[in-house]
Amino acid sequence: MMPDVPVVIFSASENNLTVSNAIKNGAQGFIPKSTRGRSLVNALRLILAGEIYVPPSLATNETAQEAPAPAATIGDGLTPRELENLRMLVKGLSNKEIARELGVQGVTIKLHLRNAYRKIGASNRVDAVRIAVEQKL
Repeated sequence: MMPDVPVVIFSASENNLTVSNAIKNGAQGFIPKSTRGRSLVNALRLILAGEIYVPPSLATNETAQEAPAPAATIGDGLTPRELENLRMLVKGLSNKEIARELGVQGVTIKLHLRNAYRKIGASNRVDAVRIAVEQKL
């Protein structure tokens, strides 16, 4: 067994229950076979960076770990920079790509996103995207 190697499910199924079970059983990501080009590359980069990836369209409370429901709309309490970072996250950009786009260091993006996760009640990247999509960010 190789515990440091991330497991990714690449599947034709786009069933929320299948995705949820894959993540619950230790997969670091779930990528539908319909994923192409830049989205596929970004998903793999996130997984290799230690994040869990599930496409926003398939993210549910079950795929997010300990996902508390947000109390207010997503923009409430976020700084303009946190909101901007979150919007780019929803587009599928990695931290490195967001940093490049904004002309800042990757550690700055990580800090802004961590603060945004806390403020919106997200436990991880997947959960933050799910919340943002649900609230039509």
